[in-house]
Amino acid sequence: AVIFEALRRDYLQLKRYDDVIALFQLSLAKRPNDLSLLAQLGTFYMQKNDEVRANEAWGRALATDPNHEQTYRIVASTMAESRLFDKAITVYQQARKACQNSNLFSSEIALFSSIVLNFTGATQEYINIVRQTPTMLSSIQSRMASYTNRPEGLAAATTEIEQAVKAEPNTLSLLQLQAWIYMEGKRFDRAYDVYKIIDATISSGGRELYGFAEHALKEKFYVAAAKAFQEVISSYPKFELRPQAHFGLARTLEDSVFARD
Repeated sequence: AVIFEALRRDYLQLKRYDDVIALFQLSLAKRPNDLSLLAQLGTFYMQKNDEVRANEAWGRALATDPNHEQTYRIVASTMAESRLFDKAITVYQQARKACQNSNLFSSEIALFSSIVLNFTGATQEYINIVRQTPTMLSSIQSRMASYTNRPEGLAAATTEIEQAVKAEPNTLSLLQLQAWIYMEGKRFDRAYDVYKIIDATISSGGRELYGFAEHALKEKFYVAAAKAFQEVISSYPKFELRPQAHFGLARTLEDSVFARD
């Protein structure tokens, strides 16, 4: 094993791909169903630009144990090393069918989908993660931000999230995701409408709206900020930060006047 690893490393450093392939073929003659060897062999063929043999090696690797997700994880990761992200996505999707689990590899599919500019597919996977694990909302927002700063990424994400909320209007994590995507797109007027629903959904007594108002003011979206502060003042007379809400409204109106001058 030590000699094998030393030869593998040296051959790769020297880009002697025929030699490293021959080395792996010798090992496979003794262990023809070695998943790791077959998966790596596919990578070496790709380094030689021999996609046909690479696909053959990866196909053999998948056939070694097609009912376990680890098989697909190993093969897809070697494809990703060769920057074959579309192929990796296909393998992950095969794993879902073979393992009868539609939630497998959501993070990986989302990441690779965003890399190949499939922002719709990436967003669908991220929505699925948020739906399954609401505590990951902040993390998912950070990941989505890698493409929502692009007009086409923002448009695709907004459309998918709106459709998800339409299908599940009472799912808090999806409402929070919708409010976030609206703010990403500087549509604070739409975000205000969503925050009213969020505030009522979790019976926060104005806290969610107040937090949004503060954020809108900071971002200088004065109309949305004023509406939110006014809603807190009007609808939540026992709100614990009511004086601050009055002050926030006054400051919003003052700053909006100066902004117009």
